Amino acid sequence: MDERQKMILAVALMLGWLVCFCFTAVYAQPLNDHEQHVFNLINEFRAQHNLPALQLDDTLTDGARKWSYRMRTTRSFNHGSGPFGENIAMGHEDGETTFKQWERSSGHRAFMLSKTLTHAGIGNDGHYWTFRAISRGEKPAKETPVATEQPKTAEPKACAATCSHGVKTSSVRVVNRPTVPMLFKPRYRYIPNQPVRNTVRSLLW
Repeated sequence: MDERQKMILAVALMLGWLVCFCFTAVYAQPLNDHEQHVFNLINEFRAQHNLPALQLDDTLTDGARKWSYRMRTTRSFNHGSGPFGENIAMGHEDGETTFKQWERSSGHRAFMLSKTLTHAGIGNDGHYWTFRAISRGEKPAKETPVATEQPKTAEPKACAATCSHGVKTSSVRVVNRPTVPMLFKPRYRYIPNQPVRNTVRSLLW
Protein backbone atom coordinates (compact mmCIF):
# COMPACT_ATOMS: atom_id res chain seq x y z
CA MET A 1 0.00 0.00 0.00
CA ASP A 2 1.55 3.29 -1.11
CA GLU A 3 1.43 6.59 0.77
CA ARG A 4 -1.51 7.93 -1.26
CA GLN A 5 -3.66 4.89 -0.43
CA LYS A 6 -2.73 5.14 3.21
CA MET A 7 -3.77 8.78 3.24
CA ILE A 8 -7.13 7.98 1.60
CA LEU A 9 -7.78 5.20 4.13
CA ALA A 10 -6.90 7.45 7.06
CA VAL A 11 -9.27 10.18 5.82
CA ALA A 12 -12.08 7.63 5.27
CA LEU A 13 -11.66 6.24 8.78
CA MET A 14 -11.65 9.73 10.25
CA LEU A 15 -14.85 10.68 8.41
CA GLY A 16 -16.51 7.43 9.48
CA TRP A 17 -15.63 8.09 13.12
CA LEU A 18 -16.88 11.66 12.84
CA VAL A 19 -20.23 10.59 11.39
CA CYS A 20 -20.73 7.98 14.12
CA PHE A 21 -19.84 10.53 16.77
CA CYS A 22 -22.31 13.10 15.44
CA PHE A 23 -25.23 10.68 15.21
CA THR A 24 -24.78 8.98 18.60
CA ALA A 25 -27.60 9.23 21.16
CA VAL A 26 -29.88 11.57 19.24
CA TYR A 27 -33.37 10.39 20.17
CA ALA A 28 -32.85 9.81 23.88
CA GLN A 29 -32.15 13.43 24.82
CA PRO A 30 -34.03 14.16 28.08
CA LEU A 31 -36.05 17.34 28.54
CA ASN A 32 -34.10 20.24 29.99
CA ASP A 33 -35.40 21.99 33.12
CA HIS A 34 -37.38 24.64 31.19
CA GLU A 35 -39.00 22.09 28.89
CA GLN A 36 -39.85 19.72 31.74
CA HIS A 37 -41.42 22.55 33.73
CA VAL A 38 -43.74 23.57 30.88
CA PHE A 39 -44.64 19.95 30.13
CA ASN A 40 -45.55 19.47 33.80
CA LEU A 41 -47.61 22.68 33.81
CA ILE A 42 -49.59 21.50 30.78
CA ASN A 43 -50.36 18.14 32.41
CA GLU A 44 -51.30 19.85 35.68
CA PHE A 45 -53.58 22.15 33.69
CA ARG A 46 -55.23 19.13 32.09
CA ALA A 47 -55.62 17.44 35.48
CA GLN A 48 -57.48 20.50 36.77
CA HIS A 49 -60.03 19.87 34.01
CA ASN A 50 -60.25 16.09 34.65
CA LEU A 51 -58.25 15.20 31.56
CA PRO A 52 -55.57 12.49 31.38
CA ALA A 53 -51.90 13.46 31.32
CA LEU A 54 -50.12 13.54 27.98
CA GLN A 55 -47.34 11.02 27.45
CA LEU A 56 -43.96 12.40 26.43
CA ASP A 57 -43.03 11.37 22.90
CA ASP A 58 -39.37 11.44 21.80
CA THR A 59 -40.14 11.99 18.13
CA LEU A 60 -42.47 14.92 18.80
CA THR A 61 -39.97 16.43 21.24
CA ASP A 62 -37.15 16.11 18.71
CA GLY A 63 -39.28 17.76 16.03
CA ALA A 64 -40.37 20.54 18.39
CA ARG A 65 -36.76 21.29 19.34
CA LYS A 66 -35.65 21.42 15.72
CA TRP A 67 -38.53 23.75 14.86
CA SER A 68 -37.71 26.13 17.73
CA TYR A 69 -34.07 26.07 16.58
CA ARG A 70 -35.15 26.80 13.00
CA MET A 71 -37.32 29.76 14.06
CA ARG A 72 -34.46 31.23 16.10
CA THR A 73 -31.76 30.79 13.47
CA THR A 74 -33.95 32.08 10.61
CA ARG A 75 -35.55 34.84 12.73
CA SER A 76 -38.97 33.56 11.70
CA PHE A 77 -42.21 32.82 13.52
CA ASN A 78 -44.49 30.34 11.77
CA HIS A 79 -45.90 26.84 12.05
CA GLY A 80 -44.40 23.57 10.98
CA SER A 81 -46.36 21.04 8.97
CA GLY A 82 -47.23 17.45 9.79
CA PRO A 83 -49.87 15.17 11.34
CA PHE A 84 -49.87 17.04 14.64
CA GLY A 85 -51.35 20.05 16.39
CA GLU A 86 -48.95 22.78 17.46
CA ASN A 87 -48.56 25.76 19.77
CA ILE A 88 -45.62 28.10 19.19
CA ALA A 89 -44.45 31.13 21.14
CA MET A 90 -41.60 33.60 21.26
CA GLY A 91 -40.52 36.35 23.60
CA HIS A 92 -39.68 34.57 26.85
CA GLU A 93 -37.05 32.05 27.90
CA ASP A 94 -39.01 31.52 31.11
CA GLY A 95 -41.26 28.48 30.71
CA GLU A 96 -43.94 29.55 33.16
CA THR A 97 -44.46 32.89 31.39
CA THR A 98 -44.75 31.07 28.07
CA PHE A 99 -47.35 28.70 29.52
CA LYS A 100 -49.32 31.70 30.82
CA GLN A 101 -49.30 33.13 27.28
CA TRP A 102 -50.92 29.96 25.96
CA GLU A 103 -53.32 29.70 28.89
CA ARG A 104 -54.66 33.23 28.34
CA SER A 105 -55.32 32.66 24.63
CA SER A 106 -58.55 30.78 23.89
CA GLY A 107 -57.06 28.94 20.89
CA HIS A 108 -53.94 27.78 22.71
CA ARG A 109 -55.94 26.91 25.82
CA ALA A 110 -58.44 24.80 23.86
CA PHE A 111 -55.61 22.90 22.17
CA MET A 112 -53.89 22.07 25.47
CA LEU A 113 -57.24 20.88 26.87
CA SER A 114 -58.22 18.82 23.83
CA LYS A 115 -59.74 15.46 24.81
CA THR A 116 -58.33 13.82 21.67
CA LEU A 117 -54.65 14.30 22.56
CA THR A 118 -52.60 11.44 24.02
CA HIS A 119 -48.91 12.12 23.24
CA ALA A 120 -46.89 15.33 23.14
CA GLY A 121 -43.43 16.81 22.84
CA ILE A 122 -41.96 20.21 23.64
CA GLY A 123 -38.86 22.05 22.47
CA ASN A 124 -37.21 25.27 23.61
CA ASP A 125 -34.41 27.23 21.99
CA GLY A 126 -33.70 30.59 23.60
CA HIS A 127 -36.96 32.51 23.69
CA TYR A 128 -38.62 30.31 21.03
CA TRP A 129 -41.01 27.53 22.04
CA THR A 130 -42.81 24.73 20.20
CA PHE A 131 -45.38 22.35 21.71
CA ARG A 132 -46.67 19.51 19.53
CA ALA A 133 -49.30 16.89 20.33
CA ILE A 134 -51.20 14.11 18.58
CA SER A 135 -53.80 11.44 19.23
CA ARG A 136 -52.79 7.78 19.21
CA GLY A 137 -54.74 4.62 19.87
CA GLU A 138 -58.51 4.33 19.79
CA LYS A 139 -60.24 7.28 18.13
CA PRO A 140 -62.22 9.37 20.61
CA ALA A 141 -65.35 11.29 19.73
CA LYS A 142 -64.65 13.94 17.13
CA GLU A 143 -64.27 17.48 18.43
CA THR A 144 -65.11 20.68 16.60
CA PRO A 145 -61.86 22.48 15.71
CA VAL A 146 -61.36 25.64 17.73
CA ALA A 147 -60.49 28.81 15.83
CA THR A 148 -57.43 30.57 17.14
CA GLU A 149 -57.19 34.23 18.03
CA GLN A 150 -54.42 36.76 17.49
CA PRO A 151 -52.77 37.99 20.71
CA LYS A 152 -53.57 41.61 21.61
CA THR A 153 -49.89 42.58 21.87
CA ALA A 154 -47.25 42.06 19.22
CA GLU A 155 -44.54 41.00 21.71
CA PRO A 156 -44.27 38.40 23.06
CA LYS A 157 -45.95 36.37 20.36
CA ALA A 158 -47.84 33.11 20.49
CA CYS A 159 -49.59 31.07 17.87
CA ALA A 160 -51.64 27.88 17.93
CA ALA A 161 -52.90 25.32 15.46
CA THR A 162 -55.78 23.17 16.62
CA CYS A 163 -56.23 19.59 15.44
CA SER A 164 -58.72 16.76 15.44
CA HIS A 165 -57.32 13.22 15.54
CA GLY A 166 -53.84 14.49 14.77
CA VAL A 167 -54.71 16.46 11.60
CA LYS A 168 -54.06 20.20 11.58
CA THR A 169 -57.23 22.10 10.76
CA SER A 170 -56.53 25.75 11.50
CA SER A 171 -53.62 28.06 11.99
CA VAL A 172 -52.91 31.72 12.62
CA ARG A 173 -49.59 33.25 11.59
CA VAL A 174 -48.53 36.31 13.60
CA VAL A 175 -45.47 38.01 12.13
CA ASN A 176 -44.50 41.67 12.45
CA ARG A 177 -41.11 41.40 10.77
CA PRO A 178 -40.00 39.79 7.51
CA THR A 179 -39.37 36.07 7.56
CA VAL A 180 -35.94 34.98 6.38
CA PRO A 181 -36.39 31.87 4.18
CA MET A 182 -34.20 28.81 4.71
CA LEU A 183 -31.75 28.11 1.92
CA PHE A 184 -32.20 24.41 2.53
CA LYS A 185 -34.06 22.16 4.91
CA PRO A 186 -31.64 20.46 7.34
CA ARG A 187 -31.74 16.70 7.18
CA TYR A 188 -29.64 16.32 10.31
CA ARG A 189 -31.18 16.06 13.76
CA TYR A 190 -30.53 19.00 16.07
CA ILE A 191 -28.96 18.14 19.45
CA PRO A 192 -29.63 20.72 22.20
CA ASN A 193 -26.60 22.32 23.86
CA GLN A 194 -24.18 20.72 21.35
CA PRO A 195 -23.13 23.56 19.00
CA VAL A 196 -19.99 21.81 17.74
CA ARG A 197 -21.87 18.63 16.81
CA ASN A 198 -24.65 20.59 15.13
CA THR A 199 -22.17 22.62 13.06
CA VAL A 200 -20.22 19.54 11.91
CA ARG A 201 -23.39 17.61 11.05
CA SER A 202 -24.84 20.53 9.10
CA LEU A 203 -21.66 20.68 7.03
CA LEU A 204 -21.77 16.93 6.37
CA TRP A 205 -25.35 17.12 5.14
